[in-house]
Amino acid sequence: MLSLEKIRQLITSDEFCSECDSVPIANIYPGHGPVIRSNALGKIDEYIRHRLQREHKLIECLSQLPEDQWISSLDLVPLVYGQLSSSVVLSAQGNLLHHLNKLLKENN
Repeated sequence: MLSLEKIRQLITSDEFCSECDSVPIANIYPGHGPVIRSNALGKIDEYIRHRLQREHKLIECLSQLPEDQWISSLDLVPLVYGQLSSSVVLSAQGNLLHHLNKLLKENN
């Protein structure tokens, strides 16, 4: 999520494209899915909100576990994401690992 926040800060800063202030950001080319051809800042904000919601869900799930209980990131997937197709479980686990690492760095 930090990368999305940095992109958001960059494209809304006074220094971004100071010579071409009238040129809007027209498209976003995500890692998967269709090209986003309108409302680029709105879409970035949507992505940030979605990731924060997922992070809050992860924190909620972790807080409901007994302090002495260990749980793997793979076991966390259905708790945070609900039922998923087996084809996306490992991607979801990867996302949870990113969130967990972020939380560890923030000391939460």
